[in-house]
Amino acid sequence: MLYATFPPFGTTGLSELLSAADSLSVRLSDIAFGAEVGSGTTSVDDILATRCPAKAWKTLAKHQHRLFKQHAKCAKKALKGRSAAGPISNPVQLRDSCPIASETARIEAVLAKHCSSLPLEDVFPACGDPGNTQTTSACLATKTTCAVCETIAEVEQLAYDCDLVDNAVDDGSCREQYPMADKAYELVHTAVFPLTVWLSYEFTNAEFLCLEAPEGYFKNQVREGTPDEAEFFSSPGRPTGEFTDEELVGKDFFHAVNIVQLPQTIGEGVVLNDIVVHKNVRLRYNSGRTLHLLTSPEGEEYFRISRDFNRETETAEFPAGWSTHTIELTEDLDLYLLDDHHVLRDSIEDGWQGPVTDQLPD
Repeated sequence: MLYATFPPFGTTGLSELLSAADSLSVRLSDIAFGAEVGSGTTSVDDILATRCPAKAWKTLAKHQHRLFKQHAKCAKKALKGRSAAGPISNPVQLRDSCPIASETARIEAVLAKHCSSLPLEDVFPACGDPGNTQTTSACLATKTTCAVCETIAEVEQLAYDCDLVDNAVDDGSCREQYPMADKAYELVHTAVFPLTVWLSYEFTNAEFLCLEAPEGYFKNQVREGTPDEAEFFSSPGRPTGEFTDEELVGKDFFHAVNIVQLPQTIGEGVVLNDIVVHKNVRLRYNSGRTLHLLTSPEGEEYFRISRDFNRETETAEFPAGWSTHTIELTEDLDLYLLDDHHVLRDSIEDGWQGPVTDQLPD
């Protein structure tokens, strides 16, 4: 079986993965040599005079490339229905059909041959174990595999547990290195009213895509926030400075929002979905930013607070009488959403909140 169009997971070929791998060059350099290379008892010139750095870098780069190539080959075969699992219908099947396997033998052999006479702690500040090429190479392999796994998980939307992939141990060695603070992950508790929204920043996009929501909850889309800063003052119904925290699906969440009015539609044909929420938050947009605004027929202004991270188009449609415009900020702008206010979703699931007419600059 071959998909008529590729699903929202899995790559269409090696080139996409290798393109993503280009962004790992700086990270691979940090893994291999760190920012403090040569800061110990051995100078940079003495280190570079040996073949150790060049050989180690080349071996780690080949290790990285080999992992990407193996995965792309496996994914291509699986998506054509030729995996042991048969036709692939979801990202979990693809992930399980194409495990990422690390290995240290090649790296250890290179270090033993070319680096054993050097203080390993000086050459490889992040991994060097004095006099021990075995543990040093294991550390280098673990960090490189971690970087590759996180890249594959993000690019292909596959929820690998990279902390297990990198060294087969759940030891915290591969937590997401570069979390995107502007991505918010929401679970909505529907078994109560008002509905409660629980917020976490601890997921990767791939993890959340494959997450099965607990009973009584549903997943919101992965939301890409537009503010530069967000400060919640409290959980709904709690005094200022107090929050309700809860562990859900193994991640830390906090109670951020109550949904106090269920969705209603505005307009005919092309519509806006309108809900009313209760939360207490300050949102900052820095000077120089472009603020996107949605104006109602009555002249009320709503600002674009978030977007569907997996949107397929940038162009939204709006009901008759509604219009959009932008303003360029010449100074920092704080917008306060306190107590009850409206959340509007347009045709591409962009989120607009307000009204904030009285808070906008003249």
